[in-house]
Amino acid sequence: MGSLLKKRILLIDDHSPNLENLTEILEMEGYQVFFSHNGEEGILLTKAQLPNLVISDIKLPGIDGFELIKQLKANPSTQQIPILLLSAFSEKSMINKGLELGAKGYLVKPFGMEEMLITVQKIITDIN
Repeated sequence: MGSLLKKRILLIDDHSPNLENLTEILEMEGYQVFFSHNGEEGILLTKAQLPNLVISDIKLPGIDGFELIKQLKANPSTQQIPILLLSAFSEKSMINKGLELGAKGYLVKPFGMEEMLITVQKIITDIN
């Protein structure tokens, strides 16, 4: 009996309740989830774990979500990993900046969990 490999998702958010909620929801959907509280650690984890998807807040201590995208896209080992941004910033300029830097999606907080799950599934399906 073969088992399907779980898709692995890295969550990066400095707000622990957000991490806990998203982790619980994604794990209930069958994803393997690991997380980081800041951009620097998120970059190191992405390089070490090579997840199927990175979901990151924009406002992070140290390296923010935009700089995180720049560094991951500049690295040959991580440049193909899709990134979904989550943020309370709803301005078009912020959304456009994230997408122009290479994010595959951008959800404005607060968002519905169903919307987030559909977006995650679409990004992971489109990549593979």
